[in-house]
Amino acid sequence: MPLGVIQVDGQHAPGTVLLINQTAGDGFLQEKHDTGKNTNVILVPQPSNSPNDPLNWPQWKKNLAYAVIFANSIIYASIPAPLIAPSTVLLSQSLGRSIKDVSMLTAYQLLLCACYGPIASALAHKYGKRPQFIFGAVMGMVGTIVCCTTTYSYRVLLAGRIIQGVGSSVFESLSMAVIGDLFFVHERSFRASLLVMTWTCIISLVSILGGLITEELGWRYVFLIHLPFTIVGVIATFLLLPETQYQSDPDDIAGAPEETQVEDKGRNEISHEHDELPDRENGGVPSSSTEMKKTFVQELAIYSRTFSDTNLFKLVFAPFGVLLNPAVIWLTIVGSVCIALYVALSYILAQIWSPPPYNLNARQNGTFYVGALIGGLLSSTVSPWVGDIITTKMTKWNQGVYEPEFRIPMIIFATLFCGIGWFVFMWDLDNPTPHGYYLGAFCHGCLCAGTTIGMTVANLYILDAFRESSTEIFVLAMASKNFLFYGFSEFINDWTERQGPSEVLRVFGIVTMCIMATSLVLCKFD
Repeated sequence: MPLGVIQVDGQHAPGTVLLINQTAGDGFLQEKHDTGKNTNVILVPQPSNSPNDPLNWPQWKKNLAYAVIFANSIIYASIPAPLIAPSTVLLSQSLGRSIKDVSMLTAYQLLLCACYGPIASALAHKYGKRPQFIFGAVMGMVGTIVCCTTTYSYRVLLAGRIIQGVGSSVFESLSMAVIGDLFFVHERSFRASLLVMTWTCIISLVSILGGLITEELGWRYVFLIHLPFTIVGVIATFLLLPETQYQSDPDDIAGAPEETQVEDKGRNEISHEHDELPDRENGGVPSSSTEMKKTFVQELAIYSRTFSDTNLFKLVFAPFGVLLNPAVIWLTIVGSVCIALYVALSYILAQIWSPPPYNLNARQNGTFYVGALIGGLLSSTVSPWVGDIITTKMTKWNQGVYEPEFRIPMIIFATLFCGIGWFVFMWDLDNPTPHGYYLGAFCHGCLCAGTTIGMTVANLYILDAFRESSTEIFVLAMASKNFLFYGFSEFINDWTERQGPSEVLRVFGIVTMCIMATSLVLCKFD
């Protein structure tokens, strides 16, 4: 294959599709295309004839479902873990516990989050994603209620945090896969980047607000203020998030398998025909469809059908089976280890800035996260635009054929930002100055930007190349990340106290650079 993508001998490479029609021959009318300015863009995957196929939903309905997923990812996945990070020292004093014990309030939550991930994946694969989303939202709400009931009980607070972990697990595991259920390849980049933003820079906003609330009202109020949002999230999930998982009848596909395949020779030929073009304004459903569209009331059903006959026990272990694919190992490393290192930094930030010579309080510790918030917001909005330009150019150079590997060049920017973040931050701590706090905040912003870009690249690659196994891969990455979080909580504070924070940053920076360099393994140079 051209452009450095490794050739797969004897079989069709997953995710390799004809995405842009550069010639308006007979094949142009045989595949479903987008409308408006994107009429030359082939819809990948090709939707079925059913009005109940989420790919055929009207755009407003897709965006509404995505908005619920986006909001709930913030409420249940982004907020709980970092909510008490700026209050670590204050909580230690209030509860009469060590800093390590306070860190374990988050660590045990993340441990349960990791352990429940494979179960959530199995249940979603068999019974659909909607039951799991509703269950996760309810558990997130219940956990927050438990946290609100405590005053100075470490055990009650720990119980609430653990229950919250179930809700976090569901939305971390399944949310990204919903983008593959609802949107075509050319529509995924910006939405995936926004969802990654909820797991990177939004936690910075949570830390800022958490520090402010703790300083002004007390640490219990972070949970009391969070509670109404969890209640609204439960209601929105039930009313506005239908089942997005869809299993089409092979005879009902509008002429094709899930991905438009291309031939090795003359890569602009299309291998199967379709009856007619879709009406994208009405959801893209051909007029020949005879299946009745579900009503709003019917879509409110918590459970709709069984999607797999596979034994549930086997499905629980399915995420580990995908590790036999080397590309999945790379995706897991990039998508979990890099963000784990970035988030693990939050365990020691209060330890860095609270003691002399900085002597920051909870509010000031929270304000430090402004840099990460700005970096994450900028990378989430600009990087999809840059990435789409690169991907479109490479697809056109490749005679209109899209390869998932065309997402990988954006890793260059991720490497650049992460390198600046880790190593300049390390230098800043080794050479303390009165303004070192601000340079540290800038470096933290670079880290958030680099992590956001890297995670977005990995997630888009999963959706494009391994859509059928995307849920299992996302669960694997989520579980790996949270197991790492738990592992770091056991020693990172002691490590920082013993060898200093700059040593921690140096190790994290070297590991991150090595991980980013593994992206070259997926390509070749002619």
